[in-house]
Amino acid sequence: MRSPGRQVLIVASLFVAISLIPLRHVHAYVDPGSGSYILQLLVAGLFGALFAVRVFWARIKGFLSRMTAATSRHKQDAGKQ
Repeated sequence: MRSPGRQVLIVASLFVAISLIPLRHVHAYVDPGSGSYILQLLVAGLFGALFAVRVFWARIKGFLSRMTAATSRHKQDAGKQ
């Protein structure tokens, strides 16, 4: 029996392969408002990424400060012996 993750990978691979097949006649129209929507998505993604980095950076900073404090305490304890 296949795992669900493997099945998702197979379906996604098939979707990508099918979507890369070139088409000869495409009758498509891109609305002028689509550019504005894409710009809004890009700006929202940028601000979302910046917020995520801000939150993540606070966690990294806290982790590093705890590690340096533990290291300095370890060095002080080793120096006393």
